[in-house]
Amino acid sequence: MGKPGDVEARLENQIKGAVKNVRWLAAFLVAWLGAGTYFLISAMGDIRAIRQNLKDRGSEIVNDIEHPKTTDELAASLTLASAQIQVARAEHRKPDSSKLASLQHAIADAASEHTDLPAAWSAAAELISYRSSALHEFPQHLPPCDLVNLKPESRTWRLSNGVVMGTAGYYLSDCRLKLEDVPPLAVTDAGPFHVKPPDTLLLVVSLTNGEVIYDGGPIRHEGGFVFVNCTFDLRTDGVPTGAARQILTTALTSKDLIQVSTLG
Repeated sequence: MGKPGDVEARLENQIKGAVKNVRWLAAFLVAWLGAGTYFLISAMGDIRAIRQNLKDRGSEIVNDIEHPKTTDELAASLTLASAQIQVARAEHRKPDSSKLASLQHAIADAASEHTDLPAAWSAAAELISYRSSALHEFPQHLPPCDLVNLKPESRTWRLSNGVVMGTAGYYLSDCRLKLEDVPPLAVTDAGPFHVKPPDTLLLVVSLTNGEVIYDGGPIRHEGGFVFVNCTFDLRTDGVPTGAARQILTTALTSKDLIQVSTLG
């Protein structure tokens, strides 16, 4: 998550970026936040004023996301939603479950309908991280996951839809996993998995009681992920693809984030 000062700096840059070189947004912000606040944002960058207005207008963000007049207005509303979540996380405010559910639904719909809109995925990542920090509490200083001495295993999994399946994979627990650091993991020898060269078997990476970190970069491993009872610290400024999009989509629509899986 980072220090509050870092969050404020990133928040301020996001809002400045949202207004830079977009003339219509000036008028939109005047109407949405009030002329006095827009002056503070553009002329003074007063983070306290932004905080107060996000708090005051928070209940209307869901409606703005669900009923935008244009894609640009949707992007602006999603950016402001991300800012609101960042402020709440920095101030360690516990989420209001009823308000969070409606925001979760609105952002999920936006990401589903506008898959090429970076602001939708950025808001999704912020919301997932905020929800997970409230749902699961773990030690803040978990060690990094050991990705060097991994040994593949075969285990039986019960998926969230009730299906039981055997999965070959690498099983980690009680550690901090940065998704961009996971190498492409596959088995090429016959071993216990009955793989005959030159065929390969992509293996799932499973983490239990850990922290999942994603900073918006490419994820190289293509064999699938399973996260059980984990916290998430996710961030992206672009449009995720492949495993990153699967993880964000699954986590965003998860009821309790107890099990997030890209396997189905």
